[in-house]
Amino acid sequence: MLKLRAVRLVLVLTGLLIQGAPALAAPEGFYPVAIITSGPAGDGQARATALLLGAWQSGRWQTPASAAPLLKTSRNWRMQALGAAGKAGTVLLRSGGVPLPGGDPCPETVFLDFPAAGLSGSLLVTAPALNVRPRPVESLPTQNAVYRELVRTALVGRGLRVPTVVVDSVTRTDLDGDGTSEVIIGASHFRSQTGGMFAPPPRAEAGDYSLLLLRWVKNGQVQTTVLAQNVFTTTPTQAQLEGGGGQVPTRFGLAGVADLNGDGRMELVVQDAYYEGEGAAVLEWSPVAGVKERLSEGCGA
Repeated sequence: MLKLRAVRLVLVLTGLLIQGAPALAAPEGFYPVAIITSGPAGDGQARATALLLGAWQSGRWQTPASAAPLLKTSRNWRMQALGAAGKAGTVLLRSGGVPLPGGDPCPETVFLDFPAAGLSGSLLVTAPALNVRPRPVESLPTQNAVYRELVRTALVGRGLRVPTVVVDSVTRTDLDGDGTSEVIIGASHFRSQTGGMFAPPPRAEAGDYSLLLLRWVKNGQVQTTVLAQNVFTTTPTQAQLEGGGGQVPTRFGLAGVADLNGDGRMELVVQDAYYEGEGAAVLEWSPVAGVKERLSEGCGA
């Protein structure tokens, strides 16, 4: 089995020290994190499957393998989506989450089982005891000229002279609680993409890309941090792909923003997919330490 993992760029920010809001002490307890990457609404399925990313327990992040033994029976969960433009997003309470038996192509990946009634689209699945939204999270219109120009500039800087700018999502929130909002912009374009699937086509063409950007303020100046990227300036040949020299296209998207360990600062849950697999990661961000990946899991052929 070849398990392909998405390519993530994690940047460590340097410069003058910026003091954000102090973090709270994370509460004691067991707080698992999972994601339903595509809800079954409309396809007639009775069950929905969530990918277990791990958990927060005893002051540290736990891998799915460590967290799974504590999920033997059904429990209560909170499910939330980013929502449509201008709305806070849907929040559901649902019981379930019993681990499913492992199998091909990812026998070690932990999947959780839920009743599918009322579920649709990607959902972040968390423990209901936490206040996962200590501050508002707002989805903004994607046609904003400022954010489109930000994406265009980022793509030109990565070698696309005349990029096709397609902004998928714009999300605004105060991640670290310092009183200043950050904005997360998702943008993707795949020329041969058909239908409404999140996963990109199996082969990229020149000009294809997927970006996830974080826009924030440092000493009164706007900064841009790349959370994830996949940009193609040329079309990979079949020989390159077979030899490992051509990069299989990956698409990234923001699946959710939530405080997953109760410390008062919200994490970013980033979804990724390629044509034969999908995954997600939990990222922490602060203006001092930059971006750090805390949890990551996926499954692919």
